[in-house]
Amino acid sequence: MKKIICSFSFILMIFFTLLSLECFAEAELALNVSNDNIQKNDEITLIADLENESIAAYTIWIYYDKEKVECVSNEENMNVIDDKIIYTWFSETGRNQTIEELTNIKFKAKQDGVAMFNIIAEIYDENGKEIDIKYNQAEVVIGEEKQVNNTEEILENNAKDDDATLEIMRVNMEGINPDFDKNITEYYLIVDENVKKLDITAIPSNIGAQIDITGNDNLKNGLNKIKIKVTSKDKSKNNEYIINVTKTKNTENANANLDTLAVEYFELTPEFNQNITNYSVEVSNQVNKLKIFAVSSDESAKVEISGNENLKIGDNQIIISITAKDNITTKKYYINAHRRNSEEEVQYEDEKQNIIEDANIVLEEMSNENDTNNENYESGEEENKITNSIITIVGSILGIIVLGIVVIIVVKSRHN
Repeated sequence: MKKIICSFSFILMIFFTLLSLECFAEAELALNVSNDNIQKNDEITLIADLENESIAAYTIWIYYDKEKVECVSNEENMNVIDDKIIYTWFSETGRNQTIEELTNIKFKAKQDGVAMFNIIAEIYDENGKEIDIKYNQAEVVIGEEKQVNNTEEILENNAKDDDATLEIMRVNMEGINPDFDKNITEYYLIVDENVKKLDITAIPSNIGAQIDITGNDNLKNGLNKIKIKVTSKDKSKNNEYIINVTKTKNTENANANLDTLAVEYFELTPEFNQNITNYSVEVSNQVNKLKIFAVSSDESAKVEISGNENLKIGDNQIIISITAKDNITTKKYYINAHRRNSEEEVQYEDEKQNIIEDANIVLEEMSNENDTNNENYESGEEENKITNSIITIVGSILGIIVLGIVVIIVVKSRHN
C-alpha cells in the first residue's frame, strides 16, 4: 500500500512539475540581422522572430545606436522616435495567428564601430493574456571586423571589474524621464491603473556584474519605487537606480514637472527642459547663495529648495523637490553649483579680460576698416568731381565750336 501511495505521489509530483514548467515557460523573441559585418553606407535588415506562438496583438520597441545607423524603413504601423522604433500589429479577426516574423526593418550604416540593437515587447493572445517574453540582442560590426564580436566581450573590455553602473536601461512604456544616463540614478514614470508590471531591460556596463530588480511585481495605486541594484563583478561596489512609478487614473493631478528653472545672473547647463533633471552652474567666489526661480507646471504643486544656503567652495548639490497636487507624486531636479576658489577666480578674471581684449581688437579692426572705406569713398568722390568738371569744360568748348560752324554756314548761305 505504501509503495502504491509513494508511486502515486511521485506521479503527482512529476505532473505538477511539468505543469509549473509549462506555466512559467517563456516565449523567445529573437533579434537577427541579415549581415553582421558591413561597411559604411551599406544596408542591413533587422528581423524580429517569435517561434511557435499564436498571438493576436503586439507592440514592440526596438532601440538602436543612432550614431552608428539610421532607420530607412517607412511603414504605416511603425513610428521612429529618436533612438527607438515602435511597431504595432493586431489581428483583424481578433483571433490568434501564428506569425514567426513580427517585423523586418532596414537600417543604413553611418559610422564605423559596433552598433547594438535591443528589443522589448508587449504580446497578447486572443483572450487578452500577456505572453511572457525572453529577449536577446543583435549587433553589427561596421567597417573593419574587430577581434571583439559580441556584446558581452565589448562590455567586459570597456568596463572595469569594479564598475557597478548600467550601460542600458529600457522600459516598455512611454514617458519615462529623464533620458537614461549611467550617471543618473533616479527616474520618473506615470502609468494608468491597468499596468501591473513593467518590462525592464537592464544591462550592466560590465556584463559580469549582478543585477537585482525589486518592487516591480503587482504595482499598487500610488507611488511605487522600482529599484535596480547593480553589484560589480568583483563585489567591491554597488549602485542603485530607482524608477519612481506613479500608478493613477488621474494623470493631471500627478504632474510634478517644473515649467521654469533659472538662476539669476548665471546660466544653467544644459538649457532647461522639464524632462532634464540634472544641471550645473558655475558661480563667483563671492557668491554663497543663489537666487533660484523654480515654477511648477501645475500651480497647485509644492516646490521646495534645499542645499542653497552657505554654499561652500567647490561643488554644492541644490535640490528642487516638487510634490504634485495628489500629494503622492514627487520629482527632484538637481543643480550642481560650483563656487570658484581664489585660484579659479583669478583664472576666470584673466580669461574674461582676454575675451574683452580680443573683442576690443576685433572692434578696432572693424573700425579701421570702416575708416579706410570712408577715405576711399571720399577720394573717389573727389576724383569724380574733377572728372565731371573736365567733362563740363570739354562739352562747353565743343558746343562753342559747333555753334561757330553753324553761324558760318548760315552767313555763307545768305551771301550766296
